Amino acid sequence: MRAYGLSPDKEKIVPRVLTFIVEERERLRAINKTDAKTKNTEYQEMVMKYLANSFYGVLGSKDFRLYNEEIAAKVTEYGRKISERVRDECVRLGYTPVYGDTDSVAVTTVLSVNEGIILQNRLNKMLEQWSLESGALIPFTLKFEKLHRSLLFKPDRTGKKAAKKRYAGKLIWSDKDGDCSKLNYTGIELKRSDQSKLTKTLLREFLEISLIEGDVEKGMTHVRNTY
Repeated sequence: MRAYGLSPDKEKIVPRVLTFIVEERERLRAINKTDAKTKNTEYQEMVMKYLANSFYGVLGSKDFRLYNEEIAAKVTEYGRKISERVRDECVRLGYTPVYGDTDSVAVTTVLSVNEGIILQNRLNKMLEQWSLESGALIPFTLKFEKLHRSLLFKPDRTGKKAAKKRYAGKLIWSDKDGDCSKLNYTGIELKRSDQSKLTKTLLREFLEISLIEGDVEKGMTHVRNTY
């Protein structure tokens, strides 16, 4: 929406507010990568992220006063196009995409942080050129944020592909933490408040053994013998 100057209001209030939110999030992201980081700045960054992401949904809601179906459709259309471009470019550069959703892509095999940054720069160069060709007022970019040594995806209901934003992995580097070695997960039962303590404990132990220690058979044996 910002990139193509689309707005459901004559005064362009929506893109102005959205620009402020995105820039404020980037300011907070920069702070949270330094020693000045606090719980408040972390929460504030998360709030800005959720606010920015909510614009797509609210503009596609007929109950919203500035509802605009065309803009909501454009967000979906160009999000899909960007994902396809990034996927195809990764393949062209010799990487295998293993997962993708509306705002992220995972590829194998990136072996180092330096290689990840090089890949980021190559993809951004491609996106910059594509943005110009598609008439965008500002270029689209992406960031290399995480390097996992291993990833485990939860299957969707069909069992044929990965469910969106439901995975766990051994994180060895992130743009926030730098070098590390820890369990990283999103969208699975460890984060759900409606799951029992037993389920969370069982799942965490299995994932730590399987992903952090790298021994899936040991993880499965542990589950069978303990529970």
